[in-house]
Amino acid sequence: MLISIEGRSKDKNPYYQEIARVDLKTTSMKIVSASPEDHSVVSAGSFAKLIATALGADPTGLRGVAPSWHYFVETVGTAEKPNADCCTRHGRSLGGDR
Repeated sequence: MLISIEGRSKDKNPYYQEIARVDLKTTSMKIVSASPEDHSVVSAGSFAKLIATALGADPTGLRGVAPSWHYFVETVGTAEKPNADCCTRHGRSLGGDR
């Protein structure tokens, strides 16, 4: 399972999110996306789905995690730096606008 967390590091803006993978069997957690920027992944309750619906698009196919769970697409940015999309697999960037 992927979760977003914030406020973990003293050196980072406490409102910026990081992405972590949690093993539900062992309850261990591993940070998979933790650069100094804010990180977000489209999920079921995501604001991106609300915007898609408001614009008349079908949000059912809009998801940030691959069905295999091997990679995800995240949006990364700060207030000073525009958001960019990036594909990540096992904590390593596979490229994108970043």
